[in-house]
Amino acid sequence: ETFNLSPQRFLLQYRMNKAAELLKYTQLSVNAVSSAVGYENQLHFSRAFKNVFNVSPSEYRDTYRVQSPVAQRITGV
Repeated sequence: ETFNLSPQRFLLQYRMNKAAELLKYTQLSVNAVSSAVGYENQLHFSRAFKNVFNVSPSEYRDTYRVQSPVAQRITGV
């Protein structure tokens, strides 16, 4: 009630936000991210992710990836 969301919608939002963090800040595969946020099926995860963010997990990573300071020093980016 506090968040004005059903428990199911709250859980979906929580999972997708956690997945977005993992895609941004880690090198985990999309399959590993899918498992990490509780999806057994990567296809179901990818569909849910795209419904929330309007891009696939891979497109999201390509757009929003944050390189670590070590990687930035090495690549100069």
